[in-house]
Amino acid sequence: MTPYFNTPEKLAALAVEQSSWAGTPWHRNAALKGVGADCVQWIGAGLVNVGHLPHFTPPRYNVDGGHHESDSALVTWLAQQGKFFARVDLAEASVGGCVNCGAAPNPPRLYQCEPGDVLCFCLHTGRIEWHAGWFRGEGKVLHTLEGHSIVEQSLGDSTYNRRLKAVFRPVACPLPLTALPLP
Repeated sequence: MTPYFNTPEKLAALAVEQSSWAGTPWHRNAALKGVGADCVQWIGAGLVNVGHLPHFTPPRYNVDGGHHESDSALVTWLAQQGKFFARVDLAEASVGGCVNCGAAPNPPRLYQCEPGDVLCFCLHTGRIEWHAGWFRGEGKVLHTLEGHSIVEQSLGDSTYNRRLKAVFRPVACPLPLTALPLP
């Protein structure tokens, strides 16, 4: 599958879109640039704005840190969007598993991530991947957490690197967006 962000023009549009969300405050279940957004909604809105998705209907999810779930609605939803996202097979690393949930060791190596990738994290004391970030390139991810605006974070920071559990790459859809059925 061909990555969606595969031309200088698409990469430039991605960088502009990602930067335009920086500083947007966190707000549950929202995606209003400069007003408020949560970690899933703003990425979906951004992917619509750059032309990757024709529309965005997010998965049903709780913004509770995955405390009460056994499966990740975020990862399940991304995996089911096969015409839009491809899961990146992550090389096993020798570092330990998730410090919170005890998941098997398998943090992705950063060299496998490409600009535009959707990164799924297991943060806090949750048991599942419930937090999303949007990879910017050069080891940087943009994300937002409750009480914080959308910020750029280095994945060199072990807080995020060790908790990165899944990566989904936006792929070029083989059909024109106008041919895709709406939900």
